[in-house]
Amino acid sequence: MKMKSVKAFLSIVTAASLAVSAPAAVFAEDAAAQEAEAQDSDGEATAEDFTIAFDGGELSVTNQTTQTIKEAKLVEAAADDSEEADNSEETADASKEAKMDLVLTEEDGTEHTFQDVTVDKWKDAVLVNSYEFLYINYKDESGKDQEAAETADERTFDEPITMYVSANVHVRKKADKESESLKVAALGDEFKVIAAVPGWFKVENGDDTGYVFHSYLTEDKAAVDALVKAKQEADAAAAQAAAAAAAQAAQQQAAAAAAQPAQKTEVSRQAYDDCDGSGHGYYEITWSDGSVTYENY
Repeated sequence: MKMKSVKAFLSIVTAASLAVSAPAAVFAEDAAAQEAEAQDSDGEATAEDFTIAFDGGELSVTNQTTQTIKEAKLVEAAADDSEEADNSEETADASKEAKMDLVLTEEDGTEHTFQDVTVDKWKDAVLVNSYEFLYINYKDESGKDQEAAETADERTFDEPITMYVSANVHVRKKADKESESLKVAALGDEFKVIAAVPGWFKVENGDDTGYVFHSYLTEDKAAVDALVKAKQEADAAAAQAAAAAAAQAAQQQAAAAAAQPAQKTEVSRQAYDDCDGSGHGYYEITWSDGSVTYENY
């Protein structure tokens, strides 16, 4: 199931049009708004909301998918080798919190795991489904929009899906923000999406294959066209403003120069030898303003 926010992408085009690389949270806001509809594009009713219990309280999660969650529990995250090696230090440091994983279980027993979560710090949590992967959109302690993605293997689509870039973004070698950047895709670029992994789309463009963070791609070409147009208009307005500012500065500079007294320059210098027996001659100097001065030598 595709997340129902695809059709509502236009609602964020204005906000994202001036960004070089719009944050993933912008897409999350759009997803939350569109997912508020009672039914998805297939006419299926959304499932009931659910809660996640944690020490000291519980978190209500708005379920905007058709998947009924019968159980939501926190389990201690499995330690990797490095964590086991540092176990003694971890135990000694009482200030360190144990990492927790969130496991959502559907009615048919299907489990979805969200690794290393801190649900006690989440607010306004919303569960959404995007291209058969589950995401939880939420606000952190500072009120910033965030997203948690389930852990799952890459899935290849039966047929490539045409998508468009909604803001300049890196195409990376692997589905990892720290992975090598192969290129920067520009707003409006078109890609064939051949697979997905939580948080990422695997894309093809000519001979290039890589991964793009999912919130920068959409099937909604009209929305991206609107973004491109808005950016072009903004760039044109900025260029016009810069040209006007440069012209004004030039005018001010010219006016300041005109206000300065003109500096006279020497036009000619005629030497006259000693003609009065003094033993000295003199120069008759003519200046650009018509004045004449004399200088002994």
